[in-house]
Amino acid sequence: MAKTLPVPALGDTLERFMNATEPLTGAEDRDRTVGSVTDFSENAAPGLQEELTTFADAESGHGRSYLSAAWLDTYLDTREPLPLTTSVSFQLSGFDGNTGVLRCADFIHRAATIHLQEVRGETPVEVDPRGTTLDMDQWQILAGGIRHPLPNRDEIRCPAVSASGATIGMLVGGRLFSMPIAGGDGLPLPVGAIQNLLEQVIATSGGQARRETGHEPTDFTDLSYLGSETAAPLLAELLTEPHNAETYGELTEMVFVVHLLTHSEDDGERPPQEDTERLRNLAFEAGHAWTYKPITYELSLTTDWQAIHFEHSAADGATVRAAVARMQELQLPEPSSSISQESGKAKSAPRELTWTTTPEFRGRVAGHLEEYARRSAQYRVTSVFAPRAAMDGLGLRVSDDAVAQLLMTYAQVATYGSVRSVYESVDMREFQAGRTECLRPLTPQAVEFARALIAGDATLEQFGAVLDAHRDWVKACKRGAGIDRHLFGLRMMAERAGTGLEFFDNLGLQALSSDFLSTTSLGESQPINRYAFAPSLAHGLGIGYIKYDDGFEYVINYRADHAERVEEFAQNLVAAGEALGTWVGSIR
Repeated sequence: MAKTLPVPALGDTLERFMNATEPLTGAEDRDRTVGSVTDFSENAAPGLQEELTTFADAESGHGRSYLSAAWLDTYLDTREPLPLTTSVSFQLSGFDGNTGVLRCADFIHRAATIHLQEVRGETPVEVDPRGTTLDMDQWQILAGGIRHPLPNRDEIRCPAVSASGATIGMLVGGRLFSMPIAGGDGLPLPVGAIQNLLEQVIATSGGQARRETGHEPTDFTDLSYLGSETAAPLLAELLTEPHNAETYGELTEMVFVVHLLTHSEDDGERPPQEDTERLRNLAFEAGHAWTYKPITYELSLTTDWQAIHFEHSAADGATVRAAVARMQELQLPEPSSSISQESGKAKSAPRELTWTTTPEFRGRVAGHLEEYARRSAQYRVTSVFAPRAAMDGLGLRVSDDAVAQLLMTYAQVATYGSVRSVYESVDMREFQAGRTECLRPLTPQAVEFARALIAGDATLEQFGAVLDAHRDWVKACKRGAGIDRHLFGLRMMAERAGTGLEFFDNLGLQALSSDFLSTTSLGESQPINRYAFAPSLAHGLGIGYIKYDDGFEYVINYRADHAERVEEFAQNLVAAGEALGTWVGSIR
């Protein structure tokens, strides 16, 4: 059983908060921040800490952490389009590199095997490399369900289907087909049966969007890209029609959806796309997913492209990575085995799901979708590879993550002459109902070393201090003593009590929580090697980074209409790797 997420010591959090804000505030703002912390710690904070501790104990008794409900609500309260706010897209690697229907069928079988384990309640408990048992709450997204848009706060609707009746959605040419994925025993259909079903879907769709008589093609997924403020009333109106309510019920029950890219949808007559462009399209362009479904896989019939569109409300990337890794590790049964024989035939043929709408309704959706297209066109994805020097022989414990973050600190200083706040996500599933914690890698030590490296007078002692400071943050987060979630909990208590709220408006906290760089990494390049997601701030950068033996790939997401000097920042990541390598060589 996973550990209970502790409430960190108040003094430790406030001290770490002051340290984290040091590089972000000038002398005058820092004095004000110190005064705010002092006033808070001497007055409202102790009472709020006591309230939070009591609340945490009560929530733990229900299998939750003190963050669980409120953290989920921050996602469900999002009114803007999910692809432009909280959703993530992942490019997959390490699967069969062939093309065609058989490869897609193999992938779907593997995915169905892992998803159906969750539907049957048989998902093996995840254990991390250190032997720690991880909380399994997030795996529930593999059973299907949907985030349902509502006027003020969305809700999660869980599926009720049995494994033997499980279906998936096949999205082809803007049309959605319901396709059986399990036999009567609740086990996944074998690859051959899935291949036959896929061929039926492809033949029926012809890769073309279904046309309403006398009207332009309507993509099944259009409404889901509008954001809940717009989508909620439109969906409520749509579901007053019984046919549409039935369609939506089937969509809700689907275990997952697959967006199948045909030749005309993929490259067609265009020049081949770069993977970063495909990833950008999946993340931000309309038509790739019903964005309120937890997981949509995107598979190409004509290339080796495989990716995931992920709705982030109820789970985090580490769980997705673990699930995909299990898909890769599967040893598929032989066609003659008892597993495949028992579930070898689909109980029904694929069937298209449709909406019954009026021209006036479609016109309203189309108008909103045009606005979405205008906004999403500003979101860009680029990547750059920064070299990493071998650092053995320095007499230091060198963390790859600390080095990757240090290169970003260097790039900030070199590009902008100053630094702004950096967020790094840390997996917290070793705790009950754990989600993520925020590691603050922009330490005073990292900024000092970056400036010294640029000036040409960096020392080994400074570099060691960078590594120690980063390690201290990692250890704090892993024991549940990171500051961001604790401050979130204290704010929650302050809002309930109506006291101490002025602390949360202090300039230091404002600077710290304005994440110019939103960063994340899942480690090695398999089974996920690139991520695309909207930056936290319009002028900020969302960065996913992956470690390779000789360096780091940084995938940079940004808004072209707001972000400044992105290309220069990217090139300074390369320069940072080169400068660090030169420096390491000079001190050996």
